[in-house]
Amino acid sequence: MSNKVVLTTKAIEFFQRWMEKMSKMMKRVSLLTFLLFFIVSGVVIANNKYKGFNIVNVIVNGVTIKSDVPGINLDGRTLVPLRVISESLGAEVNWDDKSSTAKVVLSDQDGVRKKLTEANAKVHELNEKLSNSEKKFTELMADFAKNDLGKIEQEGNERSQPGPTWGSIKRDYYIIHYPQGYEKDAQKMRTNLDTAIAATLKEYQGFNLDNFFKNIADINVFISQTANRWASTGTWTILVWGNYHTDLHLLAQSAHAFPCCTNTGEEFNDSYFLKTTIHETFTLPHMYIVGSKKEGWNNVHSVPGWWGQGADDYFGHKYTPNSKALSFHKNRVIKDNLKTIHFSTTGITVANDYEDGIVLIGFLYETYGKEKFQKVLTSKEKTFEAAFLKEYGSYENLQKPFEAWLNKK
Repeated sequence: MSNKVVLTTKAIEFFQRWMEKMSKMMKRVSLLTFLLFFIVSGVVIANNKYKGFNIVNVIVNGVTIKSDVPGINLDGRTLVPLRVISESLGAEVNWDDKSSTAKVVLSDQDGVRKKLTEANAKVHELNEKLSNSEKKFTELMADFAKNDLGKIEQEGNERSQPGPTWGSIKRDYYIIHYPQGYEKDAQKMRTNLDTAIAATLKEYQGFNLDNFFKNIADINVFISQTANRWASTGTWTILVWGNYHTDLHLLAQSAHAFPCCTNTGEEFNDSYFLKTTIHETFTLPHMYIVGSKKEGWNNVHSVPGWWGQGADDYFGHKYTPNSKALSFHKNRVIKDNLKTIHFSTTGITVANDYEDGIVLIGFLYETYGKEKFQKVLTSKEKTFEAAFLKEYGSYENLQKPFEAWLNKK
């Protein structure tokens, strides 16, 4: 192995400026101390010695410099002779015995200045070109966003709008907006929405949801080609205003950068997109059934998170063929020894509204039937808690039936 000092371009420019300044000032320096100190990282200690010190090879502009007095490593610092560095850079070193002074003179100061001036002019020219290119790129991206990304309202205070070049699929219950090149994603979403709405009509027969979806909900679906605040890999957002006007945002399936994974370890595949579409769609009838009541609790947002998200997730699982979501989370709860779900006299607490919620709703639905679940939604009790306790009894008394359901084969 050998030690090397590699002088970078920045180091050389610094040294040239330093030598020019030294030449003008004619500063006297003692020969005994006139060694140039360079502190470099990554120096490898060699076995070659000079008067007991490790030798350091010196490279300037890719050329190894030979000297009768080599560079050495002294206590972690690298010392090299002044003359070898100066002359390799085109400078002249003179020694005055009478005054014990070393003088460093650049042989072509004017030439160096000229080259530096030319280099600075070139840098300025390149900076101008770069600035103009960045400006053009910014304008291009702004135009692209205006025409192809649509007007996605970031705060949710207004309804989003599709870009002028977007396509659309209009059905009785909804409109799907999609950018150019994403028609296949839109057609898949059409199939998923038809399945999801059919599932809500089946689940809540007698609630006149057909009229709700046709004349009240006003569902607009925005399939984005790039991630935004409302839509990204594995993240969907449904925005609902007081009159049930709805914007549903999702990232196109073909635009997902990563194919995996959901909270059940599954890919973001067709099954995931169907299940999530059903999940988001069931949000609307739950809001409508509760919010349109003339008596009793009527704010769907007053329910515990595990009830709201769990119900939507459960129906997403129920109406998606071959879904393993419920069994996956049941096994997880068993494996965790029920640590994520806790029953007490004051309520039910969970670690995760989605993952534990689907298990709790699955338990209530499959143990007590959908009638009790729907009675909670339509209850005339003043609060959700009162409606829940009226149908299911005390919270703590649900624990044993819950454990029995978990372990049922």
